[in-house]
Amino acid sequence: MFQSYLRLLLKKKEFVFSFLFMLAISLGLFLYDCFLQFGADAGAVLSADKLFVGRENDNPLYIILQFILPLIIVLPFSDIALYEKNTNISPVVISRGEQKAYFNAQLLVSGISAWLVIFVPFFINFILGLVAFPYQSVNDSLFVSVAIDSTYYSSLLDLSMFQKLFSINVYLYNLFHLFLLSLFCGLCAMFTYCISYFIKGNRIFLNFLPFLINNFLIIISQFIGVSIAPFDYLFSLSSMTKLNWFFYAMFAFLIFAIAILSPICKKKLCDLK
Repeated sequence: MFQSYLRLLLKKKEFVFSFLFMLAISLGLFLYDCFLQFGADAGAVLSADKLFVGRENDNPLYIILQFILPLIIVLPFSDIALYEKNTNISPVVISRGEQKAYFNAQLLVSGISAWLVIFVPFFINFILGLVAFPYQSVNDSLFVSVAIDSTYYSSLLDLSMFQKLFSINVYLYNLFHLFLLSLFCGLCAMFTYCISYFIKGNRIFLNFLPFLINNFLIIISQFIGVSIAPFDYLFSLSSMTKLNWFFYAMFAFLIFAIAILSPICKKKLCDLK
């Protein structure tokens, strides 16, 4: 059953759209950086780590990404249970297999769909940056004069969530944040899938629910002066003031919620059989 839903995912137009949209953003930002730095003096060219799409600092698309990602990650597959219930497909599928296998397959594919949509395009951007841009640079930003690179990284140390890893290798730091970002998006998609069992009929509301919650947290963060917006913790080197405990609380809440909701959702499936 898992393989069947995985094949269905790859054919869904929502998944194809979301994947191509994120790929276009990743490639578009890479080409934009190439255009800005083409013909620049060697001392003015930025290093690949500073131009990574998964990094907040100096990323012109970060403001857009933190708003739209909650919608992009649930669009591919998180509403599958609601869709199949509304079209009376669920009773037919469940009758051919166990409710547990049906639920687990859809839950896992929901998480995988979000992971693929984020990790693959961002990782392509990461690799292209390593190919096209220098490993290190002496310039802080395209918009300031040449500076000492070590001073630049020292100034960013306070912005990093994992300072020891950042001080060892900034590229590993960016990759680690990409892994956490992809994992968080996968968990959000799985949580949204579980929530779909408690929503009747409206797939549009389900898909917009994470978007609305995320943007509400962004607005609240502006008023309280401390970030409770998830993506400020998941994109590397966010300039917002952060609460370290909130970072761990985000993951703990999603894992705990999925664990609690899963048996309830499986029980609801019994009513459809």
